[in-house]
Amino acid sequence: MTTLFENDTMPAPHRTNPARTSSTRAASVVVFMCAALFSLAAQAQSFTWFQNRWQPEKYIHAEYERVQAGQIKPGWHSAQWTVELVPGTNFYRIRNRWKSDQYLHLEYGALQGGPVQGAWHSAMWTLERVPETNFIRVRNRWKRDQFLHIEYGGLQSGPIQGGWWSAMWSMKAQP
Repeated sequence: MTTLFENDTMPAPHRTNPARTSSTRAASVVVFMCAALFSLAAQAQSFTWFQNRWQPEKYIHAEYERVQAGQIKPGWHSAQWTVELVPGTNFYRIRNRWKSDQYLHLEYGALQGGPVQGAWHSAMWTLERVPETNFIRVRNRWKRDQFLHIEYGGLQSGPIQGGWWSAMWSMKAQP
């Protein structure tokens, strides 16, 4: 059997050391993993506002005791959210920037912001593009008929009609 170096005319000290190649590969993998983790951390730190189509002065926020839609002031971190892909799925968790342990969920019935457990489908959402617009609908994974809307005044989750602008949101990136 011919080895990689049998016909090599390069002097022995310049040949590739298999141990060094392994450690170089391992170092490359570590560098790659660190870069990937840094990239994920950077993505996790991008923030967005959810602005309503029907009443564009209303944004989803957690400034007060409970999550709601209303007017906000510049710089409110309570109106900024991270949209985090749930690993292994096409669903997202929506986490508040100001109260970083607060996620939107339906675990106890009504929409609320609060701590969640990783497997809760009630805290997982799809962001569905509204055809022929730049808006989305936010639909719950656990209760598929539940969408975020403000049709009756306050922010809530419930069944909607297709044309309701109150259930359409734009996502505006924040620094």
